[in-house]
Amino acid sequence: AKRKLSNLKVRLANIEDQMIPGQSQCDKDRLLLLQEKEQLLRELRSIDPKGRSGEEMASNRDRIAQLEFDLKHALQISNKQIQERLTLHNEKTNIMHEMNETTKLTSYLESQLRCLSLSTLSMSSGSSLGSLG
Repeated sequence: AKRKLSNLKVRLANIEDQMIPGQSQCDKDRLLLLQEKEQLLRELRSIDPKGRSGEEMASNRDRIAQLEFDLKHALQISNKQIQERLTLHNEKTNIMHEMNETTKLTSYLESQLRCLSLSTLSMSSGSSLGSLG
């Protein structure tokens, strides 16, 4: 049980090493950037072609296409990162639960061992006294 607990602690440390501190701030920054790109995309789409040259409209279409591509790519990456973080969090939760159960088992086994040792000691003492008399 102690070996298992030690192994669980190592696994937990490995998972915590994979978790990125300050990730929530990065997520907030990424979300803000995505919102800004979405707003720019809406603005570009709302440009009235009247009074615009063909070159300006072609440039506008290119910018729209690039923003759409960037947003799609950023969302794919975000979704993948979120899934990885959820997987790590679930694994950490499972390990913590397993550590708790293993700690309870270890305590129980140590308690049983102490009782057995005391019982053996008292039996040993009783037989020694009997042999003296």
